[in-house]
Amino acid sequence: MSRLLFVRVIVLGGLSILPADNRCIADEYLLVNGQGTNNVIKFDLGSGASSLYAQYHLLDEPRNLAMDSAGNLYSSLNGGGLNVVKLVPNPGSSVLVPTNFTASIGGDGPGQIQFYNGDLYVAGDESRVIYQYDGATGTEVSTFTSPQSGNIRAMAINGDSLYDEEIFQDRVHQFDLTQSPPTNSLLFQDTTNLNRASNMTIGPQGVLVFANTDDTLIQEYSSAGVFLGTLANVKNFDSSLTSTWDVLYSPVLQNYFVSAGNEVFRLDVNGTLLQTYQSSLLIRATGLLIVPEPSTLGLALVGVLALVLLGRIRRTSGGPCTIR
Repeated sequence: MSRLLFVRVIVLGGLSILPADNRCIADEYLLVNGQGTNNVIKFDLGSGASSLYAQYHLLDEPRNLAMDSAGNLYSSLNGGGLNVVKLVPNPGSSVLVPTNFTASIGGDGPGQIQFYNGDLYVAGDESRVIYQYDGATGTEVSTFTSPQSGNIRAMAINGDSLYDEEIFQDRVHQFDLTQSPPTNSLLFQDTTNLNRASNMTIGPQGVLVFANTDDTLIQEYSSAGVFLGTLANVKNFDSSLTSTWDVLYSPVLQNYFVSAGNEVFRLDVNGTLLQTYQSSLLIRATGLLIVPEPSTLGLALVGVLALVLLGRIRRTSGGPCTIR
C-alpha cells in the first residue's frame, strides 16, 4: 500500500523538484515476531502475502521489535540470551539473523523496547527497572524506576514522556525523560480494566492503549489516565482466542494492529476489523512493527531528494516512477 507525500514544490538551489504528480516512496509493510517459530514474518499490508524476514536461534523466544532512525531492526528475547539483539544480514541469504546488542538482564528478559533521542529504552520486566542503552553500541547508560516497582513489561514513549505498566499491579507510571534521572509520577492504577497488560501503544491524541494477556480486551485511556473504554475484543474476531499479546498504532496508516494467538488483526481507530494476517510460518504472534513509520518515511524522502538531484529518478508520462 503506497503512501503519497503531498508536496507541491520543493525549491533547492533554484531547482524545483518533486512536483505533486512526480513522486514515489517505499511501501509500508508489517513485521511480526513469531515466538513459537523463533522468526520474524513480513506481511504485505494489502495482499497479506507473507515471507520469512529473520530467523532467531533455537529457544530465543522473541518478544518485541523496534527500529532505529537508520532502519536497523532490534528485538527483545524472552529466552536465549535474555537480552536485546540486533537483526543483521546473513551472508548468502536474504534472511536476517540475530547478534547480541545488549548484555543479558536475566529473569524473563526484556519486555517492550523503543528508541528515543538515539538511545534504546527497555522495559526490564523482572528487573523492575527501565534500562537506557547507548543506541549505537548497546552499552548500558543508566537505569531508573518508580518506588516499589513491580515487573515492567509494557512501555511506550510519547514526546518526552515514557509510560510503563507493572503487569501484576495493573499500575501505570509516567516519566519525564528531559530530567536526569527521569522523574516519575503515578498516572493510574486500574485492576478492573487492566488484566496483566503485557504491551501498550500510543494512539491518536496521546491515548494510551493496552493489550491484556489474561483476557481478550484492548483497553484505552486518556493521557491523563482516565479509562475511555474498550477499543476491541479480539474474541469477536476469533472465538478460540483467550488472550492478546501486542497492540500497535500506526500514525502513518491511522490503524491499530493487534497480535493474538497466531494472528494479527488490523483495526480502524474505532476498533472495527479491517484485515487479518496469518501465515503457516507464524506461530504465537508477539511483537509488531510497521515499516516505514514517520521517522523512516522522513529518511526515505531525504533519499528520494538525493536521487532526484543526481538525476537518477525517471518517470514516464502516466507511469510509475522508477529508481535507477
